[in-house]
Amino acid sequence: MASAGSLRAAGRRRSETALRVALVLVPICAPWTVAGAHIAAGLAAVIAIGIAARWRAWPLQRTLADGGMFAFAIAVLASTWTSVDPARSFSNARKLLLLPLVPLAAGAWSPPATARTAYRWFVAGLATSALVASVYFLSMEHPPGARLRANGHYMTFAGLLLLAIPLAGAAAVATRGRIRAWYVGATLVLGGALLLTFTRGAWIGASVAAAAMLARIRSRWLPIVPVAVIGVVLVLPAAYRVRALSSFDPSHPHNVDRVRLWRAGMAMWRDRPWTGFGWVDLKPQVLRYRDTPEGVAHGHLHANWIHVLASFGALGFAAFAWLSLGHGRIAWQAVRHGLDVETRALGLGVWGAFIGFQVMGLFEWNFGDVEVTMALWVLLGAAAASATAATNQLRFDAVRASAGPPDPGRGGT
Repeated sequence: MASAGSLRAAGRRRSETALRVALVLVPICAPWTVAGAHIAAGLAAVIAIGIAARWRAWPLQRTLADGGMFAFAIAVLASTWTSVDPARSFSNARKLLLLPLVPLAAGAWSPPATARTAYRWFVAGLATSALVASVYFLSMEHPPGARLRANGHYMTFAGLLLLAIPLAGAAAVATRGRIRAWYVGATLVLGGALLLTFTRGAWIGASVAAAAMLARIRSRWLPIVPVAVIGVVLVLPAAYRVRALSSFDPSHPHNVDRVRLWRAGMAMWRDRPWTGFGWVDLKPQVLRYRDTPEGVAHGHLHANWIHVLASFGALGFAAFAWLSLGHGRIAWQAVRHGLDVETRALGLGVWGAFIGFQVMGLFEWNFGDVEVTMALWVLLGAAAASATAATNQLRFDAVRASAGPPDPGRGGT
């Protein structure tokens, strides 16, 4: 008959497994339903609270981004206090409740080797979504300008694909055997889907991510990346080639519109330099501050850093930089830590995913795309867990080595 202690331990293990399943569902649901991703995140929070109440142990882990997380939350709330529409800003500020996904995922995946499972599910979930969406897209008639999407916006889907491609690509190079074949297949599916989204910012982000990953492990091979990118562009169908090259055309209408939005954003910041306009739709402000009536007015500024500056002012900008630096440190450490070759390769992919996200964010408001940020934060949490597990293992090995061989005379084993 099982003891009370063993029953409690089994119950806690089941709860921790349920927590990991809920976190895995966040990136799996994100391409199809933002409500589903929110429900999964909320379920993870409820399970975490249940574990804390039942076993007096919060399933959280401190991370390198905690300081930036709190600073950004304070800056957003300060901006809300002085916002042009405090009620709307406060309503949108509820998204700050998602920030703890990083320490929550770090705690959930902290046991050794479980972070690799999180990475695998991340890649598998988005590769499956890409395969289903691509098959449906290619099997249906659509106009020439149609773009691949899952169930939301094509730019959101591109941002999610951009997070998974570096992981799958790095593991495809580092692993062997059947697992390598699986990662190669996932890379091809994800890459093909990204191409079909017709999203330039994500294409540039993926290219820079590849360069950033190569710079970490084989810097002398960096020239391979531009050569490969040029080769791909040359063999693309004409419409895709024109689309890719338009990224560098300053007279392209979309590029001109972005510059107009950025100028309007800087004008907004100069008018409210410290706390900005709050977390509100910026379209009325764009119409007010733009220097020409031409072009399209959006509710965002098509650039993370300029949007944050206009919305939350210099205080929010500094806090956002602190938060981004913390996330970058987590991704950087993920490259060096891992209990096996596959996990280290996937950690390299996390670094690439973070860089790709940041590069895409120079041209898009992907930080405000909650599906993308939720998936990124779950991924960074797994990376933090992997680094902690590897560090603890190294310390354990060092202590055991310093203790020397066991003494047979004392019954050591």
